[in-house]
Amino acid sequence: MGIHGGKHEKPMIVYVSQLPQGTIKEIECCYDHGWYLAITCDNGQEAKAYQPGHAVGVDLGEIHTIGAFCEMANP
Repeated sequence: MGIHGGKHEKPMIVYVSQLPQGTIKEIECCYDHGWYLAITCDNGQEAKAYQPGHAVGVDLGEIHTIGAFCEMANP
């Protein structure tokens, strides 16, 4: 936890009713008009290989509202 005024803050205790299956890699406490947990886990499935024409990217920026990119498959 952070340090304010030279003192450590009290730990935050969170209770969760359900967790995803698999090995949990990371848990983040986030805020966007309310608190939520972002949980990253390994579900044991192998990642799919990149396929040309099947990619998209989105950047929700701080300066520009949104930037997006999409590949088009050859018709």
